[in-house]
Amino acid sequence: MLMTLAACTNKEKSDYKKVMESTDMMMLRTYLENYKDAPIEHTSAVKQRLADLTVDSTIYATFISAGDDVADRYYAAKQYVDELPNGVHIDEMKAIIAKDSAKAEKILAERAAAEAAEINAAAAEMNYGTLRERIRNSIFVRDRYHMVFVTVPDDDGKGYGMVADGLESYSFSYTAKPEDTDMIGRLSENGSLFTISVYSDCLYLSGMGKDLRYQTNPLSESDFKDQEKKLMERIKQWEKEHKEKKEN
Repeated sequence: MLMTLAACTNKEKSDYKKVMESTDMMMLRTYLENYKDAPIEHTSAVKQRLADLTVDSTIYATFISAGDDVADRYYAAKQYVDELPNGVHIDEMKAIIAKDSAKAEKILAERAAAEAAEINAAAAEMNYGTLRERIRNSIFVRDRYHMVFVTVPDDDGKGYGMVADGLESYSFSYTAKPEDTDMIGRLSENGSLFTISVYSDCLYLSGMGKDLRYQTNPLSESDFKDQEKKLMERIKQWEKEHKEKKEN
């Protein structure tokens, strides 16, 4: 009985040594199935070895799936080396990196630049363009009695606007950078602040009691300049009247 037990123990030790030196995951699983009563330090080590090889296999599969794409193979090889410095395929991955580094890095940089350009183009189309482009030659309308007109900002980013609200109208000033979407407007009459959000197809006013949406309505360049001229005349007149009131 003792001899049989000793023989089993010796076989377990021999098999344990073999599977820990192997990269065959089936052998590791077979060991765990055959030696459920093996010392816990052995089964724990085998389970960890199996887990490591599973991760190794998964990352290596990414490398294989890259096929002949130099940049993708290089990227997958770098990921392998970073995550598995003692991995089964480490020598192969290091060789790929050394061989393809210059060519792959150039391709990856070109792809990153193209992706960034695509994202920026999509954002510009969706958004927005520059502030000047979003404002130029447009008046923003809810209906015939409710509209907003905004002048193109000058080189310092300063501009003016007017809100027509039924029978009343309000002028305002704003300062904004070309890349801004949201601007802070200041009503000329009382200095109250509100937010103006200009998009490619609409304008929102927020902070004037409720949020209001105005649809972009393109104007001809001459009509826009005419509206801009009338607004600036109104602003100058208001500033003159305001100054006279303060002096009196």
